[in-house]
Amino acid sequence: EATPCPQKRPPTAPHPAARRPASIHSMFRRLALCLAGVAPAAAFHPTARLASLTQSADGEGRVACEKAPGDTYVVAVMFAGRESRMRLSMAYLDDLVAHCQVDEVHLWNYARTEEDLRFMEELPAKPAYQVLQPSWHLSTNESKVYKFREAYEYYRRTGAGESHWVPKWEGAGPENTVIVKLDDDTVYLDVVKFPCFVGYVRAHKEKFLVSANVVNNPIADFYRAQMLPDLLAKFPTLAVYPNTMVDDFTAWGSKWANGSVAFELHRTFTEQMREFGEQPRSQFAKAHGDCLVFAPPLREVPGGQGRLPINFIGVRWEAWDEVSNIVRTVPPSDPNMIDEIALTLFATMFPNHVECIYTPLLVSHLSFSSQLPEAEEALPLYSRVLADLQAKDFSRAARHAACP
Repeated sequence: EATPCPQKRPPTAPHPAARRPASIHSMFRRLALCLAGVAPAAAFHPTARLASLTQSADGEGRVACEKAPGDTYVVAVMFAGRESRMRLSMAYLDDLVAHCQVDEVHLWNYARTEEDLRFMEELPAKPAYQVLQPSWHLSTNESKVYKFREAYEYYRRTGAGESHWVPKWEGAGPENTVIVKLDDDTVYLDVVKFPCFVGYVRAHKEKFLVSANVVNNPIADFYRAQMLPDLLAKFPTLAVYPNTMVDDFTAWGSKWANGSVAFELHRTFTEQMREFGEQPRSQFAKAHGDCLVFAPPLREVPGGQGRLPINFIGVRWEAWDEVSNIVRTVPPSDPNMIDEIALTLFATMFPNHVECIYTPLLVSHLSFSSQLPEAEEALPLYSRVLADLQAKDFSRAARHAACP
């Protein structure tokens, strides 16, 4: 088991890093100590407060799906709060829950407007769903990773503090449980291939973190464009691998700072979903295997794979303590030190922390903040895609979930 890093610090004591700006080097040192099993200086260790637990008919909050010993248990964890996006993302989660492919859905309430707060508070009760209320509030001005840290802490198996997650099924253990973390602006998800993704995450213990094949993700889109000449011709900036050693998304190419270009990518995807899916997937598999180990062509840090946006990722529960340890290394005083930098750029600098993009599972991520508000114009496009899929039961009858 991973060695817990910092222990809980009294709430009144300031974090050591609050007195000085954080640096890449100091973060790297903390991470190295943590992965070596040496606890860095004590850090804030919050606990989650459970706001409401949606209960099923048996009154105990248990999921209705029958499970046999050894079956995979899946928990979907969403950093949630934006109603316009969640109308889409929750529809896909509802389908996965209904087909017993997701056992629990945890919605962390990070709403940032009063309207979205009301939406989260008024969500109807659904079996398998929980709404969790973190101590963070929209009026605070904490760094992004500090805001999310208690969500990462909640799923620890050791050193989790006063409040921690307990699976609803007693057969769920570290080896057969997969945690899927997704953004609330996941506006498309291939539910037929989702079980394949989960199965891959569970079976491949040599992979520390596995990402879906995400549209509007700079790394996945770069590889996709290499397989689709028409896409590359339309978006020539995808010809160059993004500089993943930078903190600022605007340095990743014009698309990442241009909402209009992002909208065009979404429009192209919704009109040519088959071309985005099966065609490049087979070419991906031939060249890289079903899970592409991404990396810059010229690695600036030996052994590291660079930064990858973690819009939709899967991690084995038995590895989650280490995920939490790595997130703990990020000082709260630097807003650029976000969780995905720690979990991708820095984590992959160490042995046995290989990460990859699972190419069969196609997912679409609406926008980065720099792409707003133009990217929001794609929401009606995805609403039409969802309505068409729902009318066909997500094409389950025509497509088999045969995994590679």
